[in-house]
Amino acid sequence: MVTHATPEGRVNGTNVDIVPDGIARVLSDLGARLLEIYKVQRDNSFYDQQKLLADLKEEDARHVGVQASTEQYRQEEIGVLIKSALATPEKILEKSLFLPSADKVRSIAGQAAIQRGKPILLIAPFSEGLTEFKDVDASFRISLRRNWLNQPWQSDMIPMDGLLGRPLSGTDLDVSLIRQTLSNIPIVLVYGEMQRNRRIWASVVAWNIAESTEQSLVHVTLPPFSIPSASAGFDSLSPTQRLEFEDALGRAIAITVGVFGEWHHLLRYGRTPRLHRLLPVEMKNERRSIAAGFAAAYDLAVERGVVHLGDARIEQAEIYLEANLVDRSIKAAREALEKFKAENILISEEQRVRVRKVASILREAQDIEGHVEALELLEISAKRAVLEAFGWGE
Repeated sequence: MVTHATPEGRVNGTNVDIVPDGIARVLSDLGARLLEIYKVQRDNSFYDQQKLLADLKEEDARHVGVQASTEQYRQEEIGVLIKSALATPEKILEKSLFLPSADKVRSIAGQAAIQRGKPILLIAPFSEGLTEFKDVDASFRISLRRNWLNQPWQSDMIPMDGLLGRPLSGTDLDVSLIRQTLSNIPIVLVYGEMQRNRRIWASVVAWNIAESTEQSLVHVTLPPFSIPSASAGFDSLSPTQRLEFEDALGRAIAITVGVFGEWHHLLRYGRTPRLHRLLPVEMKNERRSIAAGFAAAYDLAVERGVVHLGDARIEQAEIYLEANLVDRSIKAAREALEKFKAENILISEEQRVRVRKVASILREAQDIEGHVEALELLEISAKRAVLEAFGWGE
């Protein structure tokens, strides 16, 4: 599946937006797609989460005023690129695609992924035009790599810049060749194209992010980054403008790649996502879209047995509250409370810590009734712990 967002990020004077308009829409789409791929059981929670992500996507689309014409143009351009790539023999493409041999790339990436338990991050040189295997500007790769390495979540993946020897001028065909070579390895691949020296199209492709019987590929196309209309193109930008442009591109890609990393670590190891908390406060739409996707991912983690249901509901409640989705936060917290009540074994300190957290969330969400219920459960738990300590039972 290809996720498109069309509103353009722009360089204005010497200032560049943190990310272009439409990134929140892309992130909502990404969460929905990952949920679709990896959730086996289609229960009510699945459809509920899908509806939320669709609503957030629609809201952001209304906010930025999405134009279908740009997306249509993009589809036509992709068709031309595929035809151009198919004109080149596959063996020549594969040989020039990997800097070492394909077998060597498979060995290097496979060993690293197994030993460190993380996805591999590949960055291809950006292309210009349809046929030339030429790097537009090495500084793009510097920006992408350094922006990733400077993020608090950079340890979620293993960057292996340098394994790919040329831009993905064959686009879909090249992606297929890379995927075929690295089919059993969790991969996140970044590539991009410059269009007529006026705008940059960047894409992020991933597979094997979580263990699944389906080998689905997730393909995200970011909103295009456009050069100011007053300039004569990218080459005419001042050094300061170029740096700002490249850094804005690097930040947007780092955020998108980071979402894949969070899903990987949650679904495989049960690790609590934190990317939405690490973004700047002014990126409220992006934080909300990412948080909603992470909350949905917890249902998958429960289904896979990686996270306990009660813990999942607590984490969902906290994430929803951080995203200002208060009603959903209360719903998740109350479900956690009911789960703990049903277990009827609240005697360990660890279990009491969980209920205290639920009480805190309900208080912050201003659900007074739920907060009181949680406190009552804590009191019952404390009394039961004392009785148990003296061997008096109930």
